Amino acid sequence: MVERIASFLSDNPLTHSWRESMDRYVISPVERMTIGDDDLRAGVAKMVADRLPADGALSPKQIRAIEALKGGHFDVERANSLIAQSSSREDAMNRIASMANNVMADDYSRERASRAAMELIDGRTGLSGFGDDMRQFGLGSPVAAYSAVTAGGAMATAAGIEAYDWWMAQQQQAEKDKQLPLVKEQEPPLA
Repeated sequence: MVERIASFLSDNPLTHSWRESMDRYVISPVERMTIGDDDLRAGVAKMVADRLPADGALSPKQIRAIEALKGGHFDVERANSLIAQSSSREDAMNRIASMANNVMADDYSRERASRAAMELIDGRTGLSGFGDDMRQFGLGSPVAAYSAVTAGGAMATAAGIEAYDWWMAQQQQAEKDKQLPLVKEQEPPLA
């Protein structure tokens, strides 16, 4: 029972959303800016291959990533045909990585490789071990997700209490004002 609860707490819509947001807007951009060209090439090829769906055909994300690498259209039918000839899933992934590497070998552009990596963001794996650790144990972790939600809740609660205190002070002042006499003060004579 404890394992089921722990599994749910670490893998639910909140943690998925948090992980993907941190990857898309924080971890992945920093990773793409700081990684060297050789590591970027290897990482992008690995990411393209790792995203192979269970049915063995290229996914729309993979297609967009390879098109970003190439800077235009590529023959998806031919690529899927080559993948279908694979003897195992690992062989299929190796073929996809080779396709990505071949496209980058023909005409490498850091900007296009970065765009391809951006297409493949999933919150789980990226371009480097450090980035993957940040996804799993740092900013992208369930602990960070719950901490942010808790901090946001605490801030909202504090703001609510402050707003309530202000409203109460306004109510008390209004009550005091009602009790004051409505007598006009006399003005001092002009000399």
